[in-house]
Parts: sequence; structure tokens; C-alpha cells
Amino acid sequence: MPDATPLPYETPSQTPPPVQALESALEERRVAGDAAALAETCMKLAQAYAAQGSFRRALTTYEEAMKACEEREDRTNRLLCLKSMAGLCYREGAWNRALDLYHQALGLLRDPEERPDIAQTHSQIGSVYQGQGDWDKALAAYRTSLEIRERLGDIRGMALLHNNLGAVYARQERWQEACQAWSACLALHEKAGDRTGQAITLGNLGSLAQRQGQWEEALAWYARSLPLYRESGDPLGGATISNNVGF
Repeated sequence: MPDATPLPYETPSQTPPPVQALESALEERRVAGDAAALAETCMKLAQAYAAQGSFRRALTTYEEAMKACEEREDRTNRLLCLKSMAGLCYREGAWNRALDLYHQALGLLRDPEERPDIAQTHSQIGSVYQGQGDWDKALAAYRTSLEIRERLGDIRGMALLHNNLGAVYARQERWQEACQAWSACLALHEKAGDRTGQAITLGNLGSLAQRQGQWEEALAWYARSLPLYRESGDPLGGATISNNVGF
């Protein structure tokens, strides 16, 4: 699974107003000419549209919010709009536009304190390239993100990046490199005490061995994965492993 898969919108902390109420409020903000209030309302409405699956309406509304943010030189909300729009484009398979928006977001992230956001954005760019099937560019973006996360000492982030690298290597049938990446991922999940992450990665290693016809090794990986799924209360994951064991 791609790291930090691009999100279509920010999940609101509480139940948002109904769409109709937001649409009415937006008309009032347009008449009033208050750029700050206009941007805020546009963003809320775009989130509501996205939650309904109306991605194109959400994109159009985010674009209006972007213009208001640019007028106010509001970098924070402009960045939020760019990444939200990119996430929507990712969901729609509009790869080139998603990449353009993510690169615009990167251009706004210059402060060293924003390195976690920079790393995440590179990961999201990698996810877009992976969605396109452009494996080499996906690997380059993931490696850039990984280097930043290593400097930050972000154990969970490093694990996710190794997972993504393993997934791309597996798609390319670069079996040894996939095994190395997922083994590194497993070690990091173990260090973090992430049992769900361990279960998933052990399953990936089992699947990798299975695809190469290494049946005994595959069974050994699956045998380690299954109890961790059960302990973490994930019956679906456990069922998937049980199905794989039956081949």
C-alpha cells in the first residue's frame, strides 16, 4: 500500500454543516467580498462535496478557495488546498494534474521545520507515479522521502517507505530487492511494536515467496503472520492469510 496515500480532503473534526447551508453561506461571502471568510467557506464546502463523492465540484470549489488564499498570501491554506486537490486528482486517476499540484505544494515547503511535510509530499508523489506504473520515478520519490525520514528518525515513516519500495520491486519482479525492502520494513515495525504492520509485512514476504514457487518459505512467513492478525483483531487480514495458506 502506498505510503500516505493522497487524501481527497481533510477529515473534519466534527460533523460539517449540510452542503446546502454551505452553498448559501458561500454566496453571502462572495457578496461581502471577505477573502478570508470566502476561502474558509470554500474549503469547507469542497470537503463536503468530496465526502459525497462529488470530486469535480470539490475541485472547482478548491480552485476558488486557492484564488482567495493567493489574494491574502495565505500560504498555509494555499498548501492545504493544493494537497487536497492533488488527492482528489489521485482518486480520479488524473495523474499529471496530481503531480503538478504536489510539485506546487513542494515549492511552498521550504522551512527546515517542515521536513515531515516535505517527506510526506515526496511519498505522495511516489504514490502517483506508482499509480501510473512509472516504477523508476516512484522509486526515486520514495527514496527521497526515505532519506528525509531517516534523518528525522521517523521509524514508522521509514517502515512505510520500505513497504512501498518493496511493493514496487515486487511489481518489477525484482524479488531479492523486494525481500530486502520488506525485511527492513519488518525490522522497523518490530522496533516500533507495530503488530499490525508486522502481520502485513510477514504476509507480503509470504506472498513474495509464493510467487517464486518457494512453498515452504511462504508457509513459514504466513505461519508467523496469522497469529499477529488474530492478536490485533483483524479477522479480514487473518482470513486472507488463511486463504493464502490453502493456495
